[in-house]
Amino acid sequence: MASVTHPTERKLTIAELKRICAFPDDFVLTGTYSQQWDAWVARFPPVMMAWVARTIRDEILS
Repeated sequence: MASVTHPTERKLTIAELKRICAFPDDFVLTGTYSQQWDAWVARFPPVMMAWVARTIRDEILS
């Protein structure tokens, strides 16, 4: 299982990673802690995905 570590102290929590990646505070991951980590690695931050979608729209589809 992969983890993200604070540069000087500890492993970051899933809640901290959600905040860093601009997911809303009410975004819910279900399952056990291990299942949440597995689901987390498959997610793209919403802000990044918006830029990807704009690029596809503007550069590829137009």
